[in-house]
Amino acid sequence: MNILFILLISSVIFLIIFMLRKLSLGKILLSVFSGLSALFCCDLIMSFTGTNGMPVNPYTLTISALGGIPGVILLVLLKMLL
Repeated sequence: MNILFILLISSVIFLIIFMLRKLSLGKILLSVFSGLSALFCCDLIMSFTGTNGMPVNPYTLTISALGGIPGVILLVLLKMLL
């Protein structure tokens, strides 16, 4: 269990370093803002349709902030499948 946790943390650090070298700060902030906005819009739309809305917790916020709009699409697909 500890090895998996260490691998997860090291891969996240590697991903963050790669993103910072490849993208400018403005593009990263735009991706984070668009992902969080899409998450809250999906939550609002799902609550209007009568289904349980997207749970807004630290895990979904992290996935939507790091993944942007593709991360939110992944969350919605997982919500629909599970």
